Amino acid sequence: MPQLKLFKVRDLRKKEQFIIDDAYLNSWARHCGTPATLVYLSLCRHADKEQKAFPSQRFIADELGINVRTVKRGLKALQKYNIVQAEQEREKGKFTNYIYYLVDKSQWNKPPGDKKCLRSHQGTKTDSGPPPYGLSPTKDAHYKDAHLKDNSMSQEATDWNLEKEIQKVLEDKRRHIQIIGVWIEEIRLRPENTEQIQSIIRRNLRPARLLNGYTNEDIHETIEALKNTEYLRKFTLETVLKYIDEVVAQKKKEGPKIIRFEEVRQKDGSVAMRPIYTEKLE
Repeated sequence: MPQLKLFKVRDLRKKEQFIIDDAYLNSWARHCGTPATLVYLSLCRHADKEQKAFPSQRFIADELGINVRTVKRGLKALQKYNIVQAEQEREKGKFTNYIYYLVDKSQWNKPPGDKKCLRSHQGTKTDSGPPPYGLSPTKDAHYKDAHLKDNSMSQEATDWNLEKEIQKVLEDKRRHIQIIGVWIEEIRLRPENTEQIQSIIRRNLRPARLLNGYTNEDIHETIEALKNTEYLRKFTLETVLKYIDEVVAQKKKEGPKIIRFEEVRQKDGSVAMRPIYTEKLE
């Protein structure tokens, strides 16, 4: 048997290495396709501790040696399965670059009929430290289109009361947890057990903490304006954080209330957000 030459294995402690979920390569990659897998590798590489990445599509294309059209196709597939969510930043009223959020694998959309993906979901566990509002740590639950589903029935599922659990969140001593309770009520999320409500809380901790200084009324009015915005098919608590200052500033002026936002395309091709106000009564 020929003797192997000495070699050095990679050191995973080094900062120049990154992590990609095994579940993606084991199951979802075949459904998302090669462009999506390349793009996902790039986003995983550039993600920060909060699992946000903001390379431009041109940068991703140059890095991978592919064209921008292929990058767009890859991103579309990743968003289809809720593996990645994207939001555009805004500066001086104009949209600039995208921020990409790497979604926890417990919340990826399962391809229809793929039993392997289903097994990956059932085996998913997260380690996110002590759970909020005194609940025991459990695995994350998958949810899609704001309706959380769990096919497994347990004793907890039969005894669990949605209104009481939301009230617990709303009455939590920590303001940022209360804000998540407001968010759950406002967009009518319907978690079906404790695991699922914990998953919602973990997902929204960052924006909720940054919304600490705002009143429930400020948050409510911003959510209502975003609900009425036609081109926003869905939005997150991060979106509320992005637009709440404009709603609050208008309220302080005692001017007409912002009821929605409207997409306005500029001459240079960029997109700006224009607030639409209620008509002033004479």
